[in-house]
Amino acid sequence: MAKAGKESNYGDFKFCSVTLTADDKDNYEAWAEKNGQNLLEILANCSVEGWKTSVTWDSENECFIGSLTCRSEGHKNENVVVVSRSDNLLEALALTLYKITDLYKGKKLPTDKLKNNWG
Repeated sequence: MAKAGKESNYGDFKFCSVTLTADDKDNYEAWAEKNGQNLLEILANCSVEGWKTSVTWDSENECFIGSLTCRSEGHKNENVVVVSRSDNLLEALALTLYKITDLYKGKKLPTDKLKNNWG
């Protein structure tokens, strides 16, 4: 018998607010160079840890939006949605993975509303 999933309302979710600085961009590019061949493995590990993955095309801004949402009950980032934008689908996902697995590895992700203009 299938286990019923936890019911969620849109209001249950919080969006991670991360503004990537010029230093962050340099660090991301170094991370991407080192981990680019392992993105599927990193993504699979995040999935096993309870992160749900989504990619969509944003017609208005002409870019891909890669998002991961933590669906693991009791996790410090439960119901946090981490998003990134890029004109390249893989980079949109890679930026999101970078935020979760490197920039904020093991930490509670920030969810305060801030202005973001990149990443």
